[in-house]
Amino acid sequence: MSIIIINTLFSSLVYLTVGILALRIIWSMVNNKTMIESWELERIEEQFYTGRFWFNIRSNFAKIYPGKPFPKLSSWKLHYRSKLSENSLVPYDFSYDDFVFPYSCSLYTNMVSAMGPIYQWFWPWGGPSGDGIHFERNTEDEDQLQLPFPPDGADFEPNVHDAEVSSTRLDSEDVIKTWSNGLGETLTDFGVDLETENIETYKHK
Repeated sequence: MSIIIINTLFSSLVYLTVGILALRIIWSMVNNKTMIESWELERIEEQFYTGRFWFNIRSNFAKIYPGKPFPKLSSWKLHYRSKLSENSLVPYDFSYDDFVFPYSCSLYTNMVSAMGPIYQWFWPWGGPSGDGIHFERNTEDEDQLQLPFPPDGADFEPNVHDAEVSSTRLDSEDVIKTWSNGLGETLTDFGVDLETENIETYKHK
């Protein structure tokens, strides 16, 4: 009886942890997002209103669509306007809520993408659809950027000579005020009062 009680306790812990993992996997399949992609979305949310993030997006766009003008982004929110100026690298009329994860389609499409056709879901040899490299995207009218995920190229280092952004002045006041490092920290986080500080001090640094 003692062994049964002990085994029951240990088994319950295993069922609990495996159950949590199963729920996490189901959530990922429903949204068609891996755990790493979820972390990337959190990073994007933290850096969405920083000049560095949008500088990388514009550079990435220029690399993927050479010669194509950067799209004019608009918000689905009624009368939404960013607190930043229209001259900032950050879009004036585009919020994080307007950003679309490009590979999350309908519930059925997401499940098929993860587990293959529905008739294979309970077969031992079933598997995901596709080749694991190319995935079905959301409709074009919803995804305004039309960039692979993540849109900023993640670890992509911007090149000031890229065609689309070659005219961007990295020493401009707007860029300095919206600057952030890889963690999304701005000059304000380092104790710089941008309202009273002489911006000329930080140019070309």
